[in-house]
Amino acid sequence: MGRFFFAFTFSYIVFLGMNFWNQASLVRILFSFATGILFRTYLELHFAFPNLLIGVLIILIYLVSESKNSKLIYRFRWLNGILIGAIFFILGIQLTHLQNEIDKSDHYSNFSKASSHYLVQLNEPLIKRAKTRKAEIKVVAVYQSGHWTRCRGKALLYLQNDSSKDDLYYGDQLLIGPKFTPIAGPQNPSEFNYKRYLQYQNIAAQTYQPSGSWKKVNARKGNFLRYNCYRLRDYLLSVFLQHGIGGKEFAVGAALILGYEDRLDAAIMSAYAASGALHVLSVSGLHVAIVFVVLNYLLLFCEKFPKGKLLKAAILILCLWFYAALTGLSPSVLRSAAMFTFIILGKALNRYTNIYNTLAASMLLLLVYNPFLLMEVGFQLSYLAVLGIVSIQEGIRNLIAPKMLITQKLWDIISVTLAAQLTTFPLGLLYFHQFPSYFILSNIVVIPLSTLVLYLGVAVCMVSKIKLFALVLCKVLNVSLIFLNSSVTFFQDLPFSTIEGIPFTAYHASTVYASLFGFSIFLMFQRIAFLKFGLLSLALFSGCLINSKYQQLRQCKLVVYNIKKHSAIDFIVGQNNYLIADAELLNNEGKLLFHIKPNWCESGIKNSSLKLCESLDSGLSTKYICAKSNVIQFKNTYILAINRFSVKEISPFSKLGTFDFVVVSDNIILPSNTANQNFLAKQVILDSSNSTFGINWWKKYCKKNKMSCYCVSEHGAFSCAI
Repeated sequence: MGRFFFAFTFSYIVFLGMNFWNQASLVRILFSFATGILFRTYLELHFAFPNLLIGVLIILIYLVSESKNSKLIYRFRWLNGILIGAIFFILGIQLTHLQNEIDKSDHYSNFSKASSHYLVQLNEPLIKRAKTRKAEIKVVAVYQSGHWTRCRGKALLYLQNDSSKDDLYYGDQLLIGPKFTPIAGPQNPSEFNYKRYLQYQNIAAQTYQPSGSWKKVNARKGNFLRYNCYRLRDYLLSVFLQHGIGGKEFAVGAALILGYEDRLDAAIMSAYAASGALHVLSVSGLHVAIVFVVLNYLLLFCEKFPKGKLLKAAILILCLWFYAALTGLSPSVLRSAAMFTFIILGKALNRYTNIYNTLAASMLLLLVYNPFLLMEVGFQLSYLAVLGIVSIQEGIRNLIAPKMLITQKLWDIISVTLAAQLTTFPLGLLYFHQFPSYFILSNIVVIPLSTLVLYLGVAVCMVSKIKLFALVLCKVLNVSLIFLNSSVTFFQDLPFSTIEGIPFTAYHASTVYASLFGFSIFLMFQRIAFLKFGLLSLALFSGCLINSKYQQLRQCKLVVYNIKKHSAIDFIVGQNNYLIADAELLNNEGKLLFHIKPNWCESGIKNSSLKLCESLDSGLSTKYICAKSNVIQFKNTYILAINRFSVKEISPFSKLGTFDFVVVSDNIILPSNTANQNFLAKQVILDSSNSTFGINWWKKYCKKNKMSCYCVSEHGAFSCAI
């Protein structure tokens, strides 16, 4: 609900701001359409007879427009705008409903009980992983009751690694068994909602197929253009590899030039994020703009011919969309390609194009194609960055007037970076809870280097058949990539390169955007009402921060996390916490980052202490926690930890009386002499290190002794205020 509040607030702010640009009428239409998408997605609003409603609204518009009473028309001149907005609001709801395949009656999930096989098609080339190969699939048909039935829907396919998958490619059709598993929602507090993320892509389930459980039946059944784009991309990647580009340089170059991100590991992503240069790893507006500039220069000769402008426009549009397809059609690329398409058409037809109308038109076009793009982080960040650049970059640049050419270019880069950062940092804090301290300095170095890399990469692609030219250019490209990676590592290693763990909610982001909007409009148009609006929004933001801080200082809770095959008990008091976990988990930074640290960030944890389960025997004593052997006192709450390290201490359990919580780990069950005693606890918690056998044993034991039992592997993390 918070994210809906943020999205709606920001859209409404943009809508109000556009009243200053009367020529940007498409922005109002976009606002209504986007609001319909948000209402359908978050509130599940749906009209039973949308076509009838739209018809009634069109008739009302006609009646208002055709009225012969001029005074009446002038008095209600605002009504047409509201009626048109209502039509696009309904269209946004209806189109989102139609695009949601998961709720359709012919979705494959409705046939799962009676099916024996599925016919599926690969929607992308297989991605190689350590133990499996992964791909998105489209379910084509289901075999049940002796015949095939057409169905729809997408899923994730995991195939056991073996050599038989080497000949599988995009568009191939497979016969697989009926082993679809629903995607699990977040299992721990504040954990990333992977299920919702996949739902926005119409992916409802996943399936693992071991060797021998599937069979290839058809080849090349996918889209012809996409198939050839993937093949061309693979060929160009092989050119890079054949000419000595490998390791981190290949991973970064492939992502930057061709949008191929399969080789990017966590270390590379972390380095670029810490330096504020993560945007260069995904093909975006910068890359499309560079391709546009190169092609526009090469095609200048077309303007000498009759109708040459239209011919040039057609070639430019085709090339841009081909490059977008080649790089994977990411949201940022789609936005850039759509926006440049409108700009090219406007110039070819000698029409004046308002930049806000152009942005709105491109966004509207993409949302009609896929309404769920509105929920994509990349889509949101991309449009916000462009909005900042076109609206406030010139004002920032005019603050300083450097005289030397080199300082002018540097100031241009800084002004663009500041404008983009100013409009995207609240969203970055909301989603990633971190802020790169040296983003200005890093972008001064990274943007020119990444531009050079892209130019060299495009040149390599153009001369790939000429081995000598390709070899020389690849050598230069490799050196450029080394410099790029080294500069990023340098900024990452600087002290305080990243401010991490910033608690930031959708309400914080909404009030920050509202205040930025108010102050910006006040500076542009000197309207005192918007200054008051900005100050009020800033006051609300301060209130949100004070309330969050107050709640964090008062918190005291116990959390048992759900992390498969691991034990993790967290004691949180104020802005401090004490995590007791197994050694393997504490040494796995990736799992800590995904499953546990989001909750620390949301809770405002400043000081975190880690303790091994096996070291409890040595004792533990702090202001709020006291532990000896397997018994932990947390304030006035007594907790018994039963695991493989405390199993020798199980015999005297009954002498200790009734516990508030008993946390069972490592698949331990009580010895028969202890199980027969009257062992009592208010709540028994089975963590995710227990097997099915152990869980069933404890459920029976708790039922027999009339104790409450909570299994985190079945119900998600256990969290309780103390």
